[in-house]
Amino acid sequence: HAESKPHTRHPHTGSAHRRTIRADTRTNLSYETANADGEAYTQMYSRQNAALVLECAVNINFSTSIWLKDGQIVQTILKDNTNNKRVIGHRFLVDANGNLEIDNVRLEDDGRWQCEAEDAFGFVVQGKPVQLTVLDPPKKAYLLIDNRILDPGNPFIPVKENADLTVSCVVDEGNPKPSLSWELTLGSLALLDAPEVPLEVLNLTETMRDQKVGARNDARLGRVLRAHHNATLTCFVRHIALEQPLNVSVLLNVQFPEELRRKHAALMLPDYERGV
Repeated sequence: HAESKPHTRHPHTGSAHRRTIRADTRTNLSYETANADGEAYTQMYSRQNAALVLECAVNINFSTSIWLKDGQIVQTILKDNTNNKRVIGHRFLVDANGNLEIDNVRLEDDGRWQCEAEDAFGFVVQGKPVQLTVLDPPKKAYLLIDNRILDPGNPFIPVKENADLTVSCVVDEGNPKPSLSWELTLGSLALLDAPEVPLEVLNLTETMRDQKVGARNDARLGRVLRAHHNATLTCFVRHIALEQPLNVSVLLNVQFPEELRRKHAALMLPDYERGV
């Protein structure tokens, strides 16, 4: 949460104005949108440790203003434009126009910000809300089977033919929540035993699980078939703060009768060892 303490209103003199959010485009992104109730607001993304300016977008000549985060008054300090000194240990400064400067953005600044201004006659106007999302990119993903973490050093998992298989992809961090998706790639050698691959081979069911932090997506194969042998299950992790998605994968080692397994092993030999 932001630092929420008793607040002293700051005097302001100037003409009426209506402004939009300004952001450093190298580190921040903002756009205008509306919620399900039709309320207009500004969605703003910021990287951690950046500096932001939230403008008090109201259309009255106001004499005082305050800023609220998630409905709570935030303690701010009037910016000293004379000598440009910054108060040590305080990150929220308000300039003469009521604009809020946030220095060194932190994850705790994530939330709904709004300016509230009052003119000389006591008329109070609220500015357009700003939904600030502070980016925290996910670092890694891991896979679970039966709530056990798979060893990332072992790319294979044994699974019996005709069994039901569920593999979970889990990410323990990320703000906003990352997007997880699965991809199933069949092994080419496995297809030699099944010239006509049944459609159910590609039937992969994805189920997103609610998590307070991070994300989880379960991939389920209702019936593991021989054609799944050497297939690769890959989970992709996408996030606005990542230039490239993260991924983690596992190979399916389908257990079926020994004579068929020997045939598969022979097919994997080099041509000269198979007499080709």
